[in-house]
Amino acid sequence: MTIERLSALRAYLQLVQMSAPDNFPKSGPFTGNAALDLEHAFRDLREAARHFEAEYGAERLDIVDALLVAAHECYAAGEKSKGVQLLRDVIEILFPNRFAEEEVPKGT
Repeated sequence: MTIERLSALRAYLQLVQMSAPDNFPKSGPFTGNAALDLEHAFRDLREAARHFEAEYGAERLDIVDALLVAAHECYAAGEKSKGVQLLRDVIEILFPNRFAEEEVPKGT
């Protein structure tokens, strides 16, 4: 899967967060084999994150990559809540202002 927009990366991160480790939709790249689907999802996430090195820088993406590896390991070991938290950390690093309210210009 090729992810070329930041919005698509964010959506895919959220899909993995909601679906891992064994509840991926049985469509697209997912086969219904939980272990293979988990492997596929995290491989795609790691590749997609590297696509945005110009926006984030290599150092930040090294941190993201380490968190994705750790999250994958947690999910594979049955530690779903820890995996979810690690993916939240990734989302916070890549999209730190996702909950910030839009600034209203003065005088309006």
